[in-house]
Amino acid sequence: MILANDLRLLLFSHVVCRPDAELDLGQAALVLAEPEYPDLDIAHYQERLDELAARLLPDIPASAEPGERAQQLVDLLCEEGFTCARGDYDDPQASFLNFVLDEKHGLPILLSVVALEVARRCGVPLWGVSFPGHFLLRGESPKGTPPLLFDPTTGELLEHADLHALMQRATGKQRPIQKSDIEPVGKHTVIARMLGNLRNIYLRHGDSERLQLAVERLRLLDTHLPPLHGRPSPSHLH
Repeated sequence: MILANDLRLLLFSHVVCRPDAELDLGQAALVLAEPEYPDLDIAHYQERLDELAARLLPDIPASAEPGERAQQLVDLLCEEGFTCARGDYDDPQASFLNFVLDEKHGLPILLSVVALEVARRCGVPLWGVSFPGHFLLRGESPKGTPPLLFDPTTGELLEHADLHALMQRATGKQRPIQKSDIEPVGKHTVIARMLGNLRNIYLRHGDSERLQLAVERLRLLDTHLPPLHGRPSPSHLH
């Protein structure tokens, strides 16, 4: 007899455990929600992302610089109402992409997944950044200029001083900003951080069954993560 969790791990492995270039981030994020929503229509929510991108694309100037297009896309998503609510940091629902698309609020990393998937559909260069305590977005900047870093919860373009304040606020710690803190990360690292958030929420809630599935998924994903950068830890949340 094949147990439900075994089937879920098989599905997760099939969708996620492949080369980064072949990984569909939106689909993978939706697969994470499947245990909570057994009847989840993944194709429907992928179509929702298609529709969102099609609606926003006319307002993103094709002739603008890549960084300006990224800023416009992030601003448009904020205008659509996507935000992070106060209770999201302790609510596992805020880590599920279908919930975020329905309710328009969720953790910074889920807002980033929405932005990354819309950006991909619109042809806008945009990457995820696994900043300690608060996931960020990075647009393309001219060579020799500072990176364009956006807060997915507000659309704000972050300066160096903002990053220091954000690290202090998000982690309670202060240290110099390292280059690795603001480097773009791959899709497997994004999924691992999402699972790390779920693992820690379930641990705080004492939900051993869901915790076990999150840990087993992380273990499966571990072989596809970069060797030194991007693995989830207590300071790499949200």
